Amino acid sequence: MSHSQSKMNSKYLFTGNSVHNFSVNEHYITWRWTQIIYGSFFNKRVKDVLIETKSVLSVKRLEVSRTCCNFDLKSDTSNATGFILRCATRKKSGHWTIQTWNVICHPSEVDDRVSQIKLYRELANPNRPKSLLVFINPYGGKRQAEVIFYQTVRPIFDLAGIRSTVIVTSYQGHCQKYMLTEDIHSYDGVVTVGGDGLFSELLQGLLYRTRADAKLPLYEQHKPFSKELTPRLRIGLIPAGSTNTVIHSVHGTENVETAALHIALGQDIGVDVLAIHDLSTKEFLRYTVSLLGYGFHGDILDPSERIRWLGPFRYDVVGAIEWLKLASYKCRIAYVSSISSTPLDTGMCAASCPVCLKLDSECEDGNLASESPQAKTDALLDKTDDDRHSPLTKGGDESSSPPESCPPFAASSSCQPWHTCSEPPWDDINAANSEIGEFSENIGRSPWRVTTGRFVAVNAFLISCRCSKSPWGPAPSAHLGDGCLDLILVRRCSRYQYLRYLLYLTERRKGKHAGHLRLPFVEAYRVCAFQLQALDRDGVPVASENIAAQGTSVWCVDGEVLRNPNIICCVHRQLIRIFGRGPEA
Repeated sequence: MSHSQSKMNSKYLFTGNSVHNFSVNEHYITWRWTQIIYGSFFNKRVKDVLIETKSVLSVKRLEVSRTCCNFDLKSDTSNATGFILRCATRKKSGHWTIQTWNVICHPSEVDDRVSQIKLYRELANPNRPKSLLVFINPYGGKRQAEVIFYQTVRPIFDLAGIRSTVIVTSYQGHCQKYMLTEDIHSYDGVVTVGGDGLFSELLQGLLYRTRADAKLPLYEQHKPFSKELTPRLRIGLIPAGSTNTVIHSVHGTENVETAALHIALGQDIGVDVLAIHDLSTKEFLRYTVSLLGYGFHGDILDPSERIRWLGPFRYDVVGAIEWLKLASYKCRIAYVSSISSTPLDTGMCAASCPVCLKLDSECEDGNLASESPQAKTDALLDKTDDDRHSPLTKGGDESSSPPESCPPFAASSSCQPWHTCSEPPWDDINAANSEIGEFSENIGRSPWRVTTGRFVAVNAFLISCRCSKSPWGPAPSAHLGDGCLDLILVRRCSRYQYLRYLLYLTERRKGKHAGHLRLPFVEAYRVCAFQLQALDRDGVPVASENIAAQGTSVWCVDGEVLRNPNIICCVHRQLIRIFGRGPEA
């Protein structure tokens, strides 16, 4: 840990003696002692101490005479013994840091108390990682990833007794290739030190390695609305890239020490994943957790790749140019919206979020029905496996068309590792309506709806996508694990109107964080599945092989370009586990 960090954490250093009423269990560690307060006229104070057992990072024996630390103790206590307890604590800012407790006690009590604390620490959280695989991108952001890891993160891992194997990536796709080909069974988790691009590589590799190990269909045979398996390995994120939207949305901050401590403590949360497939062939394309943007965001990404030497500033330069052009694209969008929440909800995702936890409790209590959700989903899949229908038909006006129905989209319980959803038969609406029934109401999903028009931007946000420029994110009320995404459609508008939309995204006041969603040319839906079909000027669907000649845009997927505009996507609820507690800052 750097000197500046040590100085900053000095207020979290406590020393005391005359310990009595010591107690430890799997919930709390408590004692009463005389705390020594340096620099104070009353430099001794009897005080009660209470520490959560699950927050303990390490404990070891302390002998004052053999330590390099200056406790400013009197000469008659220079041979005193005790133990050093280090734990994680949350500051008022929402950041986490390390507390150090130097406890001076009778020599005959030290070993017993150290052993008890170690025992109950393991009982309080048996899922702490013991061995981690760490990927470092030395070229991302300000090129400080290795410095960040070895100066701040590695000391915390060592303190918590975590072994780490470090891989410094040397080319694009290195992380993904390693996850697909190397032996990873000895690790408890995998950590990225970089930005959203490195995390995206890890996501593709980890989820596809999990499919391959489970003998599930891959690539062309991996169809939409099929089963997904939650990986055994949990994911840790250390911010060191140009954009760190995923970690900012998960923790509410880009603070490195906070991210490292959440990994060391082993607490994790379920995060949704969006599977993207080709609309016509149904071939799998990629996974994403953050942004899927068509139109303005895609137009920015494509040319900015040619001026990477500008660094993060390239997005501002290309963004200004594309704003002057402000192209719009005609397309048709179908979506299955949630009937229980909307992007305009005032509640925001946070640590122990009741919205994300509610689905878990419902599955555990069997609230959906006497038959398991998985069994009902499998029955629907079997019923529609041989009934594949064509995508949306051409035509339509600029307004939303009447809703079309389909069998319900179903996300599996997080109590089981399987995640499935059913594909919509577009043609036979009456048959579809008859199949929705009570099950559709229970899972909180509406029938499929279709809207057609010219759009400046079509953006899908699984998470809030917070960043330094947008403190609350483009989707401020999006949740990490509710099985939905926020689909935000910006219809054709003037440059002034779109600039107003962009300025609303930078709003720092919490009460004004959703102002951009209330603009008259913006539509926002909370959905669990959607598909987009690019249209030409006459409203005819554009085939994938003709996209270059029709002037379509491209998709921006976690900073990567996806050139086929015609896609179909579905959200798999809490498909991955990420070390963290949810946004706190």
